[in-house]
Amino acid sequence: MWKQRNGKSRRHRASEERSRSLNDVSFPCGVRAGDLRWERMALRLVRVGADKVGALRAERQSTVGTSFEPGFYLRLVKDAQPFVVLGEDEDGLGHVLLVEHSHGGHSHRTVVELYLKPGLARWYEDLLDLLRDKLSPTAYLTVTDDCSLNVALLARGLQVEPVALVMTPEEGAEPGDQRVAGLPAGLELTTFLVAHLAQANELVHQVRDRETAAISPAPKSGRAAEEVFSQLKELAESGRSWLLVKHGKPVAVLARSDTPDDGRTLLDYAVGTAAEAELAAALREVTVHLQSEGRHPLAVIDASEPGRRRIFRGAGYHTTSAYVVYYDPGAGRPSVGVIGLAELQAMTGRGEQFRLVDVLGEEHWKQGHLPGAEWIDFRALAREARKRFQPEETIVVYCNGFRCEAGGIAADKLRQLGFSKVLDFAGGLEEWVAAGLPLEKG
Repeated sequence: MWKQRNGKSRRHRASEERSRSLNDVSFPCGVRAGDLRWERMALRLVRVGADKVGALRAERQSTVGTSFEPGFYLRLVKDAQPFVVLGEDEDGLGHVLLVEHSHGGHSHRTVVELYLKPGLARWYEDLLDLLRDKLSPTAYLTVTDDCSLNVALLARGLQVEPVALVMTPEEGAEPGDQRVAGLPAGLELTTFLVAHLAQANELVHQVRDRETAAISPAPKSGRAAEEVFSQLKELAESGRSWLLVKHGKPVAVLARSDTPDDGRTLLDYAVGTAAEAELAAALREVTVHLQSEGRHPLAVIDASEPGRRRIFRGAGYHTTSAYVVYYDPGAGRPSVGVIGLAELQAMTGRGEQFRLVDVLGEEHWKQGHLPGAEWIDFRALAREARKRFQPEETIVVYCNGFRCEAGGIAADKLRQLGFSKVLDFAGGLEEWVAAGLPLEKG
């Protein structure tokens, strides 16, 4: 942090004049040129009760513009440990919310909220240094609206991955607007009621293997299906959602959830077998209806569901912000076992069950990879791993060779995500080929 310098020389007075002029100029992310004229001071973190950061959280919502907070985020906030950021005195300069989970013998700590008061954006990098030293967080969840914090995290070179998109439609469309074409022939929207539950539950079974399913991942167990049925029952009992019918047969349930204070309505399709264009048309129709009520509809889309994003884009929505996670492989790093070629061959010879993961680029994969391996785009590692792997599965990761860092970083990241049996085949493709062993292609 910085203290302002006082100077009386002609040169310094001229410098101050230039600074005052620059302070009237808009800079990216709200950083003003005058912020450059400060000296460092020590920051402190103090653990407090949730009530002690309530005012700071409200200030953050107003300052950053994050008045809407999706359900997944609110659940994380509820489970978080609050800290207040202090400087030389006892006045709160900001706050930190930290969620900690234990996986496979180590703790995974995620900062789910990090805030400094207006005018203190230059101190984010100092605060990040303090956090890493004192709390060793392995990940940071941010919203892109908080530009200054995102810049500070990007400057550290951390791996970044989007987790959720916030989408909103154009405002002010009316039923007669040319942008609203209405529902295609054969489609009809009606209020979703308890009487429709049996038909809606049948939809759940139909969408398990459909790309347009709203359940992600699709339920693979009775318990997962029961959770979806419970959600549908709540929607039916509220009487505020919609059933999309095609030629008399239900093809989708459109879910509505109103926020009580700010006029916002979270819109989604809870389950559906309709085509993407049909779902988009239905969502567009419902959006116009909500806007005519004076509501402000929006959608929160899992970043791993491109099909759902396409549907909302077709309904006239666009992405206004995103929740992203920055991973810090060097902080709180759990131990990852390293194996050689002989051990990998021995595991195969013993018939051990494990997943062999190639994290090289797609072109390298097509040119040749280890037999039985599966390719994962390194940029989407966390998202794909959660879809494909079970926490207790043995996962062996490799890249090109000893000079390639991607394999080790991927193995660290998988351990941080909670996969407890991760091994790094450090010799990778080069060691395999040098031993004269065959590759698979395609």
